[in-house]
Amino acid sequence: MKILKKISLLSITFMSAICAHNAVQAATVAPGYDLLYTLPGTEYNFGGFAGVQSFSGVPLGTFDFGGTTGIQNVGETDTILYRTEAATSSDGLIDIEMVALSLRSDNVFSLDGVSPAEYWTVNLLQDTGSTMNISFNAAGTGGTFDSNLNFLVEFVGETSNVSTGPIAVNMSQTDSTWGRDPLNNNILIPGINYHLNGFDNSEDFFTGIAMHGPQHTHKTIDINGVPEPSTYITFGAASVFLFFMARRKRS
Repeated sequence: MKILKKISLLSITFMSAICAHNAVQAATVAPGYDLLYTLPGTEYNFGGFAGVQSFSGVPLGTFDFGGTTGIQNVGETDTILYRTEAATSSDGLIDIEMVALSLRSDNVFSLDGVSPAEYWTVNLLQDTGSTMNISFNAAGTGGTFDSNLNFLVEFVGETSNVSTGPIAVNMSQTDSTWGRDPLNNNILIPGINYHLNGFDNSEDFFTGIAMHGPQHTHKTIDINGVPEPSTYITFGAASVFLFFMARRKRS
């Protein structure tokens, strides 16, 4: 009886392992868009006279996703990546495309030390072959991802309208985190970045903070990981109320 019991336990353990393995094999991230928000610490290294300059995101407001989805509100989103194919736990390497990038320099500067100092904006010209490698945890509910971005941009003087012409940019990062659930519900567009399979979040992909570099640095987080403005308003109102009550109590 003891031998049979041990065999049964081993069988259950073996079957559980097979089920867990199959569950991971079935895990998928569907094609879709990453709506990203640029964080402080984003810089571009011009070299020469201008050196390293810091940049901040400029909200896109709306974006045309084409097809039946068309123009949608994307709020404070300033960078958009498009995952063009599905990733699975057995093959997580996929092609992606940067389709929007909207940045502005934090300070005025001259590129050559001769022309007048001014603010500079970044225009995305085209993606030139970007990839992402998505890894899944045992439950298939999240994991990590690596990305390698290649694209062309131009920097345009805000006052002079002078352009640098096309500049090739390469940035990469490893081991950033992702999950199935948005941390905040800032911008959720069904079929774009939410309920990608049409009915639930089992194939969704929301990213944590990612720091691409090293020569040029772009620090981003999914727009749904950014606290909503109302969070700050509520926190501020609560702080004022507590401060007032404390003053009243002391009086």
